[in-house]
Amino acid sequence: MKVLMIAFGHPDNVLTLCKYLTRSIDFNLIFFVSGNIYEEGVLSIKLDSLNYGLNSYEDSLSILPVNIRDYLGEKFKLRFFRTYDRKLLKDKGLRNLRKIISLIKILKKENYDLIHFNGIAGFIIYFLVFLLRNKKVWTLHDYIPHYGEENKKAFKFQKFLMKFNRVL
Repeated sequence: MKVLMIAFGHPDNVLTLCKYLTRSIDFNLIFFVSGNIYEEGVLSIKLDSLNYGLNSYEDSLSILPVNIRDYLGEKFKLRFFRTYDRKLLKDKGLRNLRKIISLIKILKKENYDLIHFNGIAGFIIYFLVFLLRNKKVWTLHDYIPHYGEENKKAFKFQKFLMKFNRVL
């Protein structure tokens, strides 16, 4: 079985889960990042050396701290997808959309049996539209936002996506 996870955050659990799935199936991870620095959980990395769009396995692994690379092992298949920013509706010149469409073309050629979305980002809409025939799974973190972390727009978007649970 050939599986792809597209992750929009939560590196602590994503990297651990992926490490163990890699042992038993053909597993790939594409991690979405934006900006020049990514800091969340166990990851604190500079993104300056990455291209916008999908990066190679070698370039992606090279920016990880040595202790994370050692933990993941040599067979781990990770690629970073760098976006210009995380704003779906303020995509000036549709730069992010163009990069995502080129990613979708690559994913269709790589022919995955299952695509697992981990986390949430507006970009998920593009995948739902352009990858209709692929089997999909979505892991939703924080169904109800933690106190102090409420984001009304994100929560409404999350509720909207949950209505399409048969599509995912």
